[in-house]
Amino acid sequence: SFELINKIAFKSQKKVIIFLDEFQELFSFGDQFLWALRAKIASSKASFVVSSSWHRFKEELINEKRPFFNFFETYEIKAVPREDARKYLLKRARKFNLKFEALVLDKILDVSECKPFYLQLLALKCYILSLPRKIVTPDIFEQALKETINSIPSHLIGGFEKLRGKNKEVFLTLCLYDFKKPSEIAQKIGMEPKNVIVLLSSLIKDHDLVRKEETNYVVADKFLKEYVKQQYIATELNN
Repeated sequence: SFELINKIAFKSQKKVIIFLDEFQELFSFGDQFLWALRAKIASSKASFVVSSSWHRFKEELINEKRPFFNFFETYEIKAVPREDARKYLLKRARKFNLKFEALVLDKILDVSECKPFYLQLLALKCYILSLPRKIVTPDIFEQALKETINSIPSHLIGGFEKLRGKNKEVFLTLCLYDFKKPSEIAQKIGMEPKNVIVLLSSLIKDHDLVRKEETNYVVADKFLKEYVKQQYIATELNN
């Protein structure tokens, strides 16, 4: 296949771009295959664009022992426009004769932040829990949310679990108390606001767990925020 690609590139004298969809399915072929594939892609006369489930692919790209460590330039599909997300959900729902009770659809859009991964994960869980009636009630939504929180990408959980000291204390406070201002966090944990701002900047730049919205700071992933809350509450109950 790679020889054919090179022949096409040589004969046409044009730039050849190869698209490989669902790239993560190749990970199960084993490292020997993956190292060989990396070498073929690196030496090919064509350019390669691959698509993959972000959470699985990112784990491959940030693990220095894995074949495709830092190999590709990466782009993540962020949240889609809310109206597009709504149309997508309703179109899929009609296909499976699924109905949403009042406000449930908006809750799915709100909680998922219209990120494709969470949008599909949460909607699919709602569908499964609604069987056989295929009507998603608020109670079904809450149950679906509770179950999908435990399915968040492992790199997010890993990022949280790697936090230590004041970084972890600031992030926990952000998750548990819905604070958005450094001064609120500072007052809660007994620190100077300027020092909290430094730690928040680190959580944004170095850990990708927080984002800044104008003058507010928020947890970058709502599902991770809920996961942290659950873990904290469970720990408190056990203690």
